[in-house]
Amino acid sequence: MKRFPNFSVFFIMLLLFITGSPLMAQPVDIDWTLLKQFQATDRPLDIAISADGALLFVLTPGNVAVYSNFADVPFKQISFEEDFDRMTYSDTTSALILTNAATHTVKILEIDMVQKIVTEGSPAKGPENAPVTLAVFDDYQ
Repeated sequence: MKRFPNFSVFFIMLLLFITGSPLMAQPVDIDWTLLKQFQATDRPLDIAISADGALLFVLTPGNVAVYSNFADVPFKQISFEEDFDRMTYSDTTSALILTNAATHTVKILEIDMVQKIVTEGSPAKGPENAPVTLAVFDDYQ
């Protein structure tokens, strides 16, 4: 006889769970805002974004278009002789990983941001055509 009341409690709890108990969390509403919309240079196959959100990579057939801060036009195009169908960005290694399922190809590209520093007209020591220029920012505040 002790088993019957335990079974009843179990059955009632199961019934409440299946039918949706009022104690269960209800879905909340969401709000959204369109940040940017633009036309890609070609049919987008996949996208990836850098960890800081500064770079948007759009995979198109034979190409990766790199957009800066969601600009309307890409500032860099990375072209390939082969097509890729998927892409992801690794935050820890700053690498863009491209895959082609048909050919079983994986290509990993290290992404480095290169800043051009204009040194023309600045004080310098040594020949002007030296292969390396060492810039010292001693008045940086």
